[in-house]
Amino acid sequence: MTRFSSRLLARWQSVRFSLLLVAAKVTRRNPTLSDRLRISGLLRLSLADAARKSGRGSLVRMPVMGVLMDLDPCEYMQGIAIVSGAYERNEALAFLRLLSPGDIVVDVGANIGQFSLLAAHAIGPLGRVHSFEPFPSVYSRLQSHVLAGPFRDTIRTFNLGLSDQKGTVTLWGSDELRIHGARNDGLTSAFSDSLRSTIVGEMRIDRWDSLVGGRVDAVKLDCEGSELLALRGMEETLQKHRPRLLIEMNPATFEAAGYDSIVLLSYLEGFAYTFYDVGREGTLTPVSPKDKDRDRSWTLVAISNSPPEE
Repeated sequence: MTRFSSRLLARWQSVRFSLLLVAAKVTRRNPTLSDRLRISGLLRLSLADAARKSGRGSLVRMPVMGVLMDLDPCEYMQGIAIVSGAYERNEALAFLRLLSPGDIVVDVGANIGQFSLLAAHAIGPLGRVHSFEPFPSVYSRLQSHVLAGPFRDTIRTFNLGLSDQKGTVTLWGSDELRIHGARNDGLTSAFSDSLRSTIVGEMRIDRWDSLVGGRVDAVKLDCEGSELLALRGMEETLQKHRPRLLIEMNPATFEAAGYDSIVLLSYLEGFAYTFYDVGREGTLTPVSPKDKDRDRSWTLVAISNSPPEE
């Protein structure tokens, strides 16, 4: 292929990418219908393909449920946000319903910051978000979003993970961490399994109660198996403040960490929490621990029946 034809092809892919972005703005208006027609998935794959072939390598600035974010079309979760308007939209809507102006929020496994930014927008200038992301390259994107946006005085970022002790642990991942052809930057873990069998670095960990502590009103936990450890590291906070919780319940990552969903739910029952399953548009359905399918991933909302201590 001649240099001219290569440049012409790259130019066409750039035009194709721009046209696909226009189509994405249409699908974002009705993400539920687009998902049912399988338009969103095809569009996401086409955007990633055009971005790679055009050599653009650039981020796309788009609103995500009311906050501006710079999104990478070649990354799985961010590609979904481009074509659907958000990643994990149902979970985000459920989390926002747990928040009130002035709340103190902890985001564990913040990734590039979608939940942190949405929380900061919801709680206003009198609230605070403590945002934890241990993977360095992902953390740099989180920090960029915070520093470049309107919430730099509301969000405090930490390049570490929350656990039940202070120290350093191995970070596991793989060059094959891909979903439907796109890389997934949110799958690194403190625990190895068949999907994560390569050491990709180390991460610092600490206990919430000793690192920051104090009042907390709401917590989001999505940390690839470390959810129970993070909860144990905020035992004093759970006992005293009874924060509202949103937790990713993933049997595979729990198994890699050496526990299951029943163990986590039993731990929370000790703080008088009741449980809800997140459905479409963030709706909450009451659930009992014994009724849950241990082999299915789901999202838990936990609300304590016991008021915070004075």
